Amino acid sequence: DNVILFEDFSKFIYGGDLTTFSAGYSKTDRLSLTSLQYASGDDPDAVDNTFYTVQASTEMGLFNTLNGLVDDFGLETWAWDAEDSKAGTVCARPGYAKIGASSKHSFLITPALTSFTGAANLQVTFKAHPYGYGLSNYSAEENAIIVETINGGEVNSSTYQLTGYTVGSKVALTLSDEAGWKEYTVTLSDVLAGARIAFGGNRTGTGVQSRFMIDDIKITIKDASEMTPHAEGHILYTDGTAAEGVSVTDGFTTTLTDKEGYYYLQTCSDTWHIYFSYPENAKITKDANGCPAFFQRYSSSQVTYDWTLEKQAVENEFALFAMADPQAHYAKRSPQTVADIYRFRDESVPAINTEVAAQTLPCYGITLGDIVYSENSRNSNPGLTTIRTYFGQINMPVFQVMGNHDYTYFYGTSNPLTTDATSSDINLKVSRAFESVFGPVNFSFNRGNVHVVSMKNIYFNSTTSASDYAGGFSDAQYQWLKDDLASVPKTKKVILCVHIPMTSCSGGKNVANVINLAKQYQDACVFSGHTHYKRGVSNVLSSGMYEHIHAAVCGQWWWSRIAGDGCPNGYTVYSLKGTQFTDEYFVGCNEQMDQRQTCQMRVYRGGLKYGGSNVYFQTTLPSSTLLINIFNGDTRWKSVKVYENGVYKGEASRMTVSKYTVTVPNFDGSTYDIPATSNQDWWAIGYHMGIVGRGKGSTNYMTNQFHMYSYTMTDPTASVKVEATDPYGNVYTCESVVEDGTNYPDYIVGIR
Repeated sequence: DNVILFEDFSKFIYGGDLTTFSAGYSKTDRLSLTSLQYASGDDPDAVDNTFYTVQASTEMGLFNTLNGLVDDFGLETWAWDAEDSKAGTVCARPGYAKIGASSKHSFLITPALTSFTGAANLQVTFKAHPYGYGLSNYSAEENAIIVETINGGEVNSSTYQLTGYTVGSKVALTLSDEAGWKEYTVTLSDVLAGARIAFGGNRTGTGVQSRFMIDDIKITIKDASEMTPHAEGHILYTDGTAAEGVSVTDGFTTTLTDKEGYYYLQTCSDTWHIYFSYPENAKITKDANGCPAFFQRYSSSQVTYDWTLEKQAVENEFALFAMADPQAHYAKRSPQTVADIYRFRDESVPAINTEVAAQTLPCYGITLGDIVYSENSRNSNPGLTTIRTYFGQINMPVFQVMGNHDYTYFYGTSNPLTTDATSSDINLKVSRAFESVFGPVNFSFNRGNVHVVSMKNIYFNSTTSASDYAGGFSDAQYQWLKDDLASVPKTKKVILCVHIPMTSCSGGKNVANVINLAKQYQDACVFSGHTHYKRGVSNVLSSGMYEHIHAAVCGQWWWSRIAGDGCPNGYTVYSLKGTQFTDEYFVGCNEQMDQRQTCQMRVYRGGLKYGGSNVYFQTTLPSSTLLINIFNGDTRWKSVKVYENGVYKGEASRMTVSKYTVTVPNFDGSTYDIPATSNQDWWAIGYHMGIVGRGKGSTNYMTNQFHMYSYTMTDPTASVKVEATDPYGNVYTCESVVEDGTNYPDYIVGIR
C-alpha cells in the first residue's frame, strides 16, 4: 500500500506508563544510560538491582536522558526541535513517545523521506492519546496538535536537533478528549522528496500546555493521479558540483535550487517553458537552434528538466549589444527585390560579428523586440524560425525580447485570436508563436554585478485587431518580476529590457509597479526600442531611473540604410564594469557608417532643400546655421565644439524637441517649407519620401528627433570641424558638411 515509513516505538522499555498510570523501570542514575540492559526471570530487581520501579510521571527524555540509546532504539535518523531548544520535551515511554512539556512546544521529526522522487501527496496515519486525560490539571488546549512538512535544515550529529528548516504544508487537528488511544489520518500535499514530517504541539503561544502521546506512525504515498502538476530537476556544473541558489521558473512560480542543485516547481495549465536564470559564474551557451540554452519546453507528461552548466570566472566587465527592431519580413515586399530577412543576414550579421571580434570584453546581445515584420493580413510567423537561424550565426549569445509584431498570427473576424487549454488568456496565446521559437517572454540572466531582465510589455486588448495594444504588464508578469528580483541583492544593477518605451506608456497596466520594483536596485535603467529613433536617455515616470531608447537595426523598415532620425541602420554597444556603464556608442551596419570613430554624427548646412523628384523639403534656416545630428547624443554629452577654419569658435546646443509634420498627398515634386523650430532630420526624411517614395499620405516617415544640435557660424563660408565629447570622455570629430540635400551618396541608397 505504498508505505514509506512505519514506527511503533516497540524498543522503548523505560519509564512509567502515563496512559494507564502504571509504574515502570529505570536505572538509579538515568543520565548514565548508554546501552540497553535486559532483565531476566520473574523479578528484575532480584537479577539486577540497578533497575528500579519508577512512578508514571517520571520523565525519560529521548534526546537527552536517553541520548546514548537513540541508535539502539533504531531512531538514529529521526530528529527533534523544541521551543527554547529543550531536548527533554520529547520523551520515551514504554512502547510509545510523549511530545511536549507543561509550557514548551516540541516536535518529533521523522527521517528524510527519500523513497520517492519529486513530490508526492502523503497520507499520514498515527495513534494519539491526550497527555492530561483524567488529571486535575488537564486543559482542552492540550488536544490541539499539528502535523507539518519540514524542508531542509541541518541535524546536529550529537544532539539530533534539526535547525534551519522551513515549514511547508501543515494540518492542524484536535485530539479526542475521550479515554484511550485513537487513530488519526491527515493528508499533506506536494511533499518534496527529502522532506521530513514533524508532529508537535500547536504553536499557540508561550506558556500553553501542549503535550500528547503518539504511536504507530505510518506514512503512505497516495495515488499519483492526485498529485499537483509540477516540474523538478537538478542544475549541476560539469564538474558534478551543485548549482545552488539558481532561480528556476515557469513564468508563474519561481523557486531556487537547493544545496544539491535540486528544485521543485509547481506548474499550471498555462505553463509553456521551464527555465532558469543564468548565474554570473556560468558560461552562457547556445542550444541547437542558436538560442541561449536556458529553457526547455514543458509537457504535462514530463516531470524532470535538468541542466548542466559550465563554470567560468565571474565577469566584472563585459559588453552588451542592444539591437532594437530587426523587423524583417521573410518574403519580398513589392517593389523590393530582396526580402528583409536576407538583408539582415547579409548586412547586419556580418557587421555585428565584426564589432564582436573587435571587442576585448566578453560580449552578449539582446534584441528589444519586433524581430519580424507584420502588417495587416501578412503573417510573419514563418519568418521567426528563419531569423533565428541568422541570429544563431552571430558570434555571441543573443537573448530576444518580444515586440508588437512578433505575435501569434491573428487577423480580423476571419482569423480571430482564441484561447485554449494551454493558454487561458489572449495575452498568453498571442505570445506562443514567439515562445515556440525563441523561448520565454519574461526571463532574466546575470553577468558580473548586473541582472538583466526581459519582459514582454505589449498588452493586447482585442482578439481581432493586432494593432489594438498598449504598453503594460499583466498581474502575473508583475508577480513573476517580484519573485525574480526577490533573490537579487539590491547592490546589483538591474537592466529592464522591454519593447515599448516605458516613457511613453506611463499610464499602462502595472507600468508604475514594475518601475517601482526595478528602481530599488543599484543604477537601474530601462532598455527599449519600438520607435525606430534613437533617444539616449529619458527619465522614466520621474523615478530618477534612465531609459535608453534604441534606433532600429532595420532603420526605416528596410527601405534604406538609415532611419527617419538620420541614424544608420544599427545598434548600440555598452561596456559595463561593476554596476556602471564605462562606455557606450552607436554603430551602423553598412559601409561608411559602420566605423565608430568616423560615423557618430552628420553635419548639415542650414537652408538646404532636401529630397528628390517625389517631394522636397526646404528648411527656413539661414546658411549660417549648422545642424549637427549626433546619433547617440543626449543631455549627458559633455561638449559639442565647433571650429571655423581650424579655430575654436563656440559650443553647439542641443535643440528643443519640436516635431513638425505635413501630409504629402501626392508625390509630384512639390516643395514644403519646414519651420526653423523643427529639430528633425529632414535630410533623412527627404530621402525616404523624395527618393524612395515612401510615406505618401502619412506622417510615418517624419520621425521624432532627440539628438539634433545647432550652431550659428560667425563666418558661413568657413571650413568646419565639429568635435563632440560623450559622457565617457570619448571625442568624435566630423569635418564634412552636407552642402546639397538632394545628392545622396551611394552608400545611403538601400532600395533592394
